[in-house]
Amino acid sequence: MRKFPTSLIFSFSHFTTYPVAIGPAFRDDSFSLDGLTDFITPKDILYDFLASHNGNFLTLYLARNDPLPSYESNSPRQSHIKPPIAFAGHPFLLLHNLPGDSTSVSTTATAALDAMRQEGMEDNLLIMLGASGCGKTRTCFEILCSTWGIYFVAGKEYLGSKDIALMESYLTPLMTGNFDNNRGHAEHYTKCALLARLLILDHCVAKSPSFTPQRWMLIQVVQDIFKKIYDYYGDIFSNLTVRLARACNEQFVREEIGNTYTKLCTKLELNVFPIFLDEAQVLQHILPNHFKSRTVTTEDRPLLSPVVHALVQPIDSVDSHCVVPCGTGLGLMFVRETLLSGVAKQVNSIPRFTNFGGWRDEEHVAQYARAIVDLEYADITKLYKYFPGRFRPIVTCIEKILTGFSVSQAIDFIWDIVTTPRTLKE
Repeated sequence: MRKFPTSLIFSFSHFTTYPVAIGPAFRDDSFSLDGLTDFITPKDILYDFLASHNGNFLTLYLARNDPLPSYESNSPRQSHIKPPIAFAGHPFLLLHNLPGDSTSVSTTATAALDAMRQEGMEDNLLIMLGASGCGKTRTCFEILCSTWGIYFVAGKEYLGSKDIALMESYLTPLMTGNFDNNRGHAEHYTKCALLARLLILDHCVAKSPSFTPQRWMLIQVVQDIFKKIYDYYGDIFSNLTVRLARACNEQFVREEIGNTYTKLCTKLELNVFPIFLDEAQVLQHILPNHFKSRTVTTEDRPLLSPVVHALVQPIDSVDSHCVVPCGTGLGLMFVRETLLSGVAKQVNSIPRFTNFGGWRDEEHVAQYARAIVDLEYADITKLYKYFPGRFRPIVTCIEKILTGFSVSQAIDFIWDIVTTPRTLKE
């Protein structure tokens, strides 16, 4: 019997694909922040933003409260307990059975949230490390179903708004040999991305008393699903971020972050406000020669450094928030020094959360799988023998079974993918 080669590190992102909106990232020809008027405030930008099709989209999302679509499988194996979520016409188990009225948060998500609340945490920074497919992203989603927070993602091909992923396109024309100015532009954009999330969250909470953390998580993560339902083209978070970055000066942005965050802390009774930066290792390879270390000014730093600093300290004093860069263990271990030099003061270490676990045994697989598909115990045994450990290979097998694959076909399909050598360009 073949076994999954746990001694090797594979990325599973290449067989978990998400639709990405195609279109121009920015409409204006000029990206410069120079010469901005001192009289345009973030609230001015927000009012204009909400008066447009962007506001109409939010109004529909809040008023209709549509659930995620279900995947109707033709496979005789589909269980009738609870149908899985459909995304881009396919079953998508990453969003299946999210914590809510009938489902509790997993012990892993609870432990990760507890780690964010530790007393004496330096700079409100926690790294979530784990191999690809271990459950990091699902853990983020579960936390955000029960706790108000923000979900940023660094890569264009992943779920979520492209506000951070499009930063490279925005910043490239602004980069010069002046490293301080380069850092200032990057931090300004990042703070505008943060402010855009806070302003939209404040609007949603004000307009809909029944608005929940789960609904807030969904519009951050799978906006594409609801855009299709409500005939909206765009990205509300990216759209507002770019408007703020172009039109508002640093002082106004900082002041509005402080005002809006304080208001939300009081209204939502926040005791921890996680700000996830998923796939953070992607930013390690973007604009690598345009920033310098804050502590060792002769050392180059990539875009990750100013982004982390801006999120950790968007204003002089901010309480209860915790910035959580997430990524593969291999990727983020190499960027430890980048993160250390990105915070406001020198710290000796950054706490890490790595306890994502994996499939414990065949019974664990059976408990999960049989709530979705009808499988014989021999099928469960076969799945576990091929893919012990990380969650995603078996989860993806189940998705394939729902689309009509046999168990053997699903195993062979995933096995071929994870054991095929890949080049860096792939």
